[in-house]
Amino acid sequence: MAETNRVLTATSRVFVPTYWQPVDVLARFISIVVLLPVVVWLGHSLITRPPGSAASVDYSVVAQTSAQGSTFVVRDTTIEPGGAIGWHWHSGAVVAVVKRGMLQHFRSDCTVDAYGPGESFAEPSGSDHVHDGRNLGPGPVLLEVIYVVPSGTPLAQAHNPPPECR
Repeated sequence: MAETNRVLTATSRVFVPTYWQPVDVLARFISIVVLLPVVVWLGHSLITRPPGSAASVDYSVVAQTSAQGSTFVVRDTTIEPGGAIGWHWHSGAVVAVVKRGMLQHFRSDCTVDAYGPGESFAEPSGSDHVHDGRNLGPGPVLLEVIYVVPSGTPLAQAHNPPPECR
């Protein structure tokens, strides 16, 4: 229950809730003016999900094994509409096939290749071969990717986009 202050007049008693006190009204107004834009900005950020955000890409390991100093991984990657994997490179061999949707593949020289269902591509290894995969279409992109990387290394290394591709 709200706390009230009693305001007495010559003719009657009036109970004024605390939240109507002039100082409280001003404080609430300032809070709303300051906090509302922050809340709107955060909500917009969460709804629109910028490209490369983790929320727009899902990974599912199908199979994994290691032998002779290498790790072999088969992984499904789903990129939601408007999503992107983010600029990265691999320390080993990578072969991918598009199972559904249309993948836009951005290379380190800023060229863009498009791959549709049933099409495959290979990624060269090394930090000089940065690239990004994006879904600019209306439905999800599903990739099945095979990685052969040195044991103990990650499947991909994040990298800044090449300056000429920004």
